[in-house]
Amino acid sequence: MEKLEKSYFRLTSAPDPSTVRPQPVLQAALARMDTLKRNYWYDNDQMKAMRQDLTVQRIRSAFTVRVYEYHARLALRAADWGEFNQCQTVLGTLYDEGLPGASHEFLAYRILYSTFNGSTSLQMLAVLAKLNAEVMQDPAVQHALE
Repeated sequence: MEKLEKSYFRLTSAPDPSTVRPQPVLQAALARMDTLKRNYWYDNDQMKAMRQDLTVQRIRSAFTVRVYEYHARLALRAADWGEFNQCQTVLGTLYDEGLPGASHEFLAYRILYSTFNGSTSLQMLAVLAKLNAEVMQDPAVQHALE
């Protein structure tokens, strides 16, 4: 059985393929995250390592979206705005590629983040440009706009 836990480290060269967890192992690792209630810094480290394994394997799927959504929610609860912003930026790209997920929820978070982060008018307009009639009906988006 492959190792579920793996600490994050910044890559400075190509990773050793034997240390990169395949998607089935990453799925088990994510499921395990729900059963373990450690501290944010441990969870953040595990999620960053999962994201890195997905990135180096170029896995862009519904599972990738789940990993980024999970990590973004963790970061929000911990008020780790830098980590949240990294996740929500990638999520925006994944949603734009048509991958399924909680896109309306995360659009609402992006609106709130942009509002309270002091984003420029141009940045806010880019976020608001994603609003269509269907999105405007979403309760999370309506709440963010109020």
